[in-house]
Amino acid sequence: MRGIGYSATRLKRFYRQRIPKGWHENLIDPNLPTREDDRNRHEPLAHFEPTDLDAFLWKVCERWHIELPSGEQLL
Repeated sequence: MRGIGYSATRLKRFYRQRIPKGWHENLIDPNLPTREDDRNRHEPLAHFEPTDLDAFLWKVCERWHIELPSGEQLL
């Protein structure tokens, strides 16, 4: 599973960065044990600065290789 989120501050757990500041992609592996650190990774996204919800949707679809009809506004 995966998702994209934003964190205004960097979050640490036991002196290790768990969630980076800014936009990041969550990569969840349900096959790993719940206490495993790599079960829910937060990878920082470079060059991901959407200006509104429509731009966010286009950037997410571009990142995940999802084709959308071109030339129309989504929302």
